[in-house]
Amino acid sequence: TRENPIFYVQYANARISSVKRLMKQKNLLIKERNPILINYIKSDEEMKIIKSLSTWPKVMEAAVLYREPHRLVFYLIELASQLHSFWNIGKSNSQYKIISEENINLTNARLILLEAVQSILKNGLDILSIKPVDKM
Repeated sequence: TRENPIFYVQYANARISSVKRLMKQKNLLIKERNPILINYIKSDEEMKIIKSLSTWPKVMEAAVLYREPHRLVFYLIELASQLHSFWNIGKSNSQYKIISEENINLTNARLILLEAVQSILKNGLDILSIKPVDKM
């Protein structure tokens, strides 16, 4: 739950790692990154995540300039929340499932998005001296 922010952010990272493991098991890993895949990202939830990702540099800059590390913490919690929300929507609506074996391009586009989220989560946790975990 959001009651323990460290575990909440770590759990988001672990969820992304589990998707990557599942895709590897199903042999669905991306063979090459294609910028056209971004055209498959269309849902409001995915766009919210992309918008949050785009604010990462400004959040870091503000946290350093104003000596307010809590900005980073709040950002990571919000990003994790957006990921968890998207994940939960996929449980109830098959159009939002991250892995779509019927549409491999959509799956690859979502994996690229998740990898971007994971990269920022890991970097943010590292800055805070918190070890990101791949399994929980």
